[in-house]
Amino acid sequence: MLEVLAALWERLTKELAQSSPLDLSVKVIAALMLTALVYVGQKLLRRVGSWVSTAFPAWWDCIKKIARARAAVDEHGPGLWLTIKHNPHPPSTIDTLRNLSKLVLTIANLKGGVGKSTLTANLAAFFANPFNDKSRPPRKVLVVDLDFQGSCSSMLFAKTAWRPGEEQLSHASELISGSLTLRAQVG
Repeated sequence: MLEVLAALWERLTKELAQSSPLDLSVKVIAALMLTALVYVGQKLLRRVGSWVSTAFPAWWDCIKKIARARAAVDEHGPGLWLTIKHNPHPPSTIDTLRNLSKLVLTIANLKGGVGKSTLTANLAAFFANPFNDKSRPPRKVLVVDLDFQGSCSSMLFAKTAWRPGEEQLSHASELISGSLTLRAQVG
């Protein structure tokens, strides 16, 4: 790199020494015009890039992500998992959910033991706000536990006197099995 700069400096000084004042002024003006063109070109390129990124945000984001992934898996890159950008202020899903007037959540998975009941009980407690956290209003919460084990019901009724009977089915289970029919109440 130093050799290239030294060669350029030698060429420039030789050129200056051999040039007449008129030639020198023409070359300086040409260099200034070239600098201005490069500056204007860069600004124009940034504006076009900005316009493209607003006009085609999904496409532009995809291009940036692909470039970041390619740089990550490059021979000298940090690795794919180390390129994930940490956002210190992510958008709050809880704030979005908190401001909805009515909310219906379904927690379901065919696999057992993945935390469906635990997640449901915790979400219900969060929205019901039993400890009167001032940062959120309490809401009415209905949890329908369709699990035959009744794990969620057991969690929600912990420290209460209610316990299901030995062969007692929940109303939801009775509705599904057909042993109970739903009648509309009039009036």
